[in-house]
Amino acid sequence: MNDLAERPSFGEMDETAPAFTTRPLGELVRRAPVACGAGAPVREALERMSAEGVRTVIVVDGGGAPVGMFTLVDLLRRVALAERPLATPLAEVMSAPAVTLAASASAYDALQCMAERGIRQIVVVDGRRAVGVVSERDLFALSRASMRQVIEGLRQADTPAALRRAADDIAGLTRSLLAQGVAAEPLTRTVATLNDALTRRTIESVAAAHDLSGLDWCWLALGSEGRGEQTFATDQDNAIVFHCGAPSPPRATAPSGAAPSAAPSDAAAPSGAAAAPEAARARLLAFAGEVNEALAQLGFPLCPGRVMAGNPELCLTVEEWKARFLEWIAHPTPAALLQANILFDFRALYGNASLADGLREWLFAYTRENRAFLLLMARNALQATPPLGLIRTFAVDDGPGVAGTLDLKVRGSRIFVDAARVWALELGIAETGTAARLRAAARAFGIDEREVEATLEGFHFIQQLRLRRQGRAAGEGDANRIDPAALNEVDQHMLKEAFRQARKLQQVLEQRFR
Repeated sequence: MNDLAERPSFGEMDETAPAFTTRPLGELVRRAPVACGAGAPVREALERMSAEGVRTVIVVDGGGAPVGMFTLVDLLRRVALAERPLATPLAEVMSAPAVTLAASASAYDALQCMAERGIRQIVVVDGRRAVGVVSERDLFALSRASMRQVIEGLRQADTPAALRRAADDIAGLTRSLLAQGVAAEPLTRTVATLNDALTRRTIESVAAAHDLSGLDWCWLALGSEGRGEQTFATDQDNAIVFHCGAPSPPRATAPSGAAPSAAPSDAAAPSGAAAAPEAARARLLAFAGEVNEALAQLGFPLCPGRVMAGNPELCLTVEEWKARFLEWIAHPTPAALLQANILFDFRALYGNASLADGLREWLFAYTRENRAFLLLMARNALQATPPLGLIRTFAVDDGPGVAGTLDLKVRGSRIFVDAARVWALELGIAETGTAARLRAAARAFGIDEREVEATLEGFHFIQQLRLRRQGRAAGEGDANRIDPAALNEVDQHMLKEAFRQARKLQQVLEQRFR
């Protein structure tokens, strides 16, 4: 019997896990097990599988304890392709040992076990007796149900406590999807969609206590949030753009995905006389500061650099934003380029989205024609180099406290993000996500689709490692740093290839902006 049967439930260890992950496996077993003795011939197992309509037979010893499993994959690989007779005992062709978990273990335990072992089914036991099988498909079905529960919780959240529960559910769902091995691109897209919905509900909740009537404004998501690439260790990056004068034609934002919430009418369609900029700014800053604090209570830390809508420097009229952008373009100092890297990934999240759309169109008209500025942005994007060492090593850092480690963000994902941003500004690509930008740039440059997909696989693998690291870090140390020597051989190989793809991307960027 596998000793996992007696392992304590991880469900007790993860307070943010959504409801489905804490369900006991015994509740998830849908039917009694179909079992055969280890000495039974393959033919008997196939007859039982056909009669019961199942794809798996549990192989048991003389005492009824599971010792292995026989599946259709085993039939193909170990019987049909090996040309073995149907009289062969199951003990010779089964997958062994059987991986088991106690009926009292949680769905979260099963997710973790499947991810660690690279398997898709687990035998559920009560003592030494098999009570059934739980598959990866069963757990994915539960995950989808949990997604609906999270969405419904967001719809109904109308108090700080309810918003906090929704935030916890999103974090727990993210961890469970990560444990299931969901790829980085759909995972980060899911996280971004749910966090967008949570942020909108928070804005609505705070706005209810403020008089924003007559104001024409839009809440902007910046940085990784603007790109839809948030990870666990992400602080707030946001801003406000507003308009004073004749109201702009409104296009109210609506959540992309599963948790829509309409912007209030006074945000989408201003009424009454337009307020003077300073008076409007004062009202918006009071509101934005409370939103920033509320988001901090929900697990989105305040930005140390104050890149937040509650900062007067980031609550600007359309004309003020244009003046700020023009200053960066005309005088691209290192500080200006750093701010451009954050601000130029802006995305309308709530309010009158036409303000953001118009600002982006105006920005592209300047950046597409300003080769000197694009050249400096490209040079800035080439400053970080992939940490590739000699044949079998990584170029790790050697400073105090970080010796032997490397930063997956600064020397990994940032390389892809920065290159994609330069091409978005050069080509006028409205998309803010890195993957969408790179695909659009590749089409414009006539690059083979297979090449760009290889590049994106490298980017997404680094993102996956970041998520895994952050999911385990629990606030200890730099959540973006890893020791590559601690990775298994396969992950080391894949990380090296991801860094090679980053280097190839930089070579393309360098050639274009010589």
